[in-house]
Amino acid sequence: MSETECSPGKVYVLGVGDDGREGLSRAAQSLIESADAIIGSQPLLTAVVEAAGVKAAGARVVTEGDPEEVVRFVADHPRDRIVILASGDPLFYGTARFLCDRLGKDRFEVVPHVSSMQLAFARVKERWDEAYLTNLANQNFDRAIERIRTA
Repeated sequence: MSETECSPGKVYVLGVGDDGREGLSRAAQSLIESADAIIGSQPLLTAVVEAAGVKAAGARVVTEGDPEEVVRFVADHPRDRIVILASGDPLFYGTARFLCDRLGKDRFEVVPHVSSMQLAFARVKERWDEAYLTNLANQNFDRAIERIRTA
């Protein structure tokens, strides 16, 4: 990532690992520090924003609730420099995928971190290049089992 400061009108979706702020690149930390608004779950805000004292710098900090509220906030603030904190890789069944589908890709920059699957496989020291991964939230269990059998 070459940008080290937020650009007006851009939305940066930053992946955060279980190591919190310490695991972020200096460029990602600079994006947080230059944001007009920072959105995230309370645990991510605590780990990344409050620990760094960014609140005192004047950025609005918004606790993420309903994903549709995040969409409305982004749509209602077209000129703001917005950072959205997400767990792991925001495009792996994540926040960035949802936002890009709803608002288009042009306004977003995604800064990924290690995904939960990468971390899980690394911890058990297993390769995962042939793993079948799926999200049961958007399909039924029987369909997922059938896809595994035919893979």
